Parts: sequence; structure tokens; C-alpha cells
Amino acid sequence: MSLYNGIPREPGDYTGHADGILRYYDDDTVLINNYPADYKRDFQRKLNIALHNARLNTVEVPYSPFNNASDNEAHGLYINYLEMKSLLLLPTFGMKEDDENLDLFKQLFPGQTIGTIDSKEISKDGGVLNCITWSILK
Repeated sequence: MSLYNGIPREPGDYTGHADGILRYYDDDTVLINNYPADYKRDFQRKLNIALHNARLNTVEVPYSPFNNASDNEAHGLYINYLEMKSLLLLPTFGMKEDDENLDLFKQLFPGQTIGTIDSKEISKDGGVLNCITWSILK
């Protein structure tokens, strides 16, 4: 069973997509949202159990969807970036966390080309960059 099948659905997420919760960084580590300690405690407990059972290390990525107009918006969901062979494209939302996220990814992916794109408009529909793209390896 893959980890993606073992993680809980985040309450309020109508899609149930794992790419809004975590992303693999390498074989032993996942990037996860930096949820506030008092935010959706039962969900976080179940997520931590799944990660522990899968023996995965974690790196926290900024998470700030708290000013969204609806539960369906993904504004502030930085983990939903686009990863290509020679480029990481990170979402920005005009928030202070934009720079924090960019600095983190420069540390995590040294030597990789990292770009940003304003994602406020697309995040209104519940997803960000990974959600609106298709991965094809050639």
C-alpha cells in the first residue's frame, strides 16, 4: 500500500487529493504542510500516525489558507507546486509566506532552477499548480 492511500482526507477538502497535504521529497522524506498545532487536531494525529508507520521523515512547508473566502479555495497552499525536470515552479499569493517558501525551496533544491508564479486566481477553484498540470516523462 502506498503512503498516499494511507493518509487521511483533510476535513473540508472536497477533492481528497494528497497533493494538498504532502509531496515526496526523496525516498525517505516528505514535504508536509506546516499546520498550526491547534488546527484540525484529529486529522493531524492521523496524518502523523500514517507518516510514522511509513517510516518517513518530514520537512514542513508554509501553510496559510486561513483568509480564504470559502473552504474550496487553495490560496496559501504552497505545497501544491509544479515540479519539472529542470524547473520547480512555486505558487505565490501576495503573502509574507511567499518569500519564506521560496527561501525554503532554495535550500531544499540547491542548484535547481526555481521560479514563482502568481497563483491567487487559480487557487480560487480549489487547486494550485500541481492540480492544473499533467506530468509526462519522455
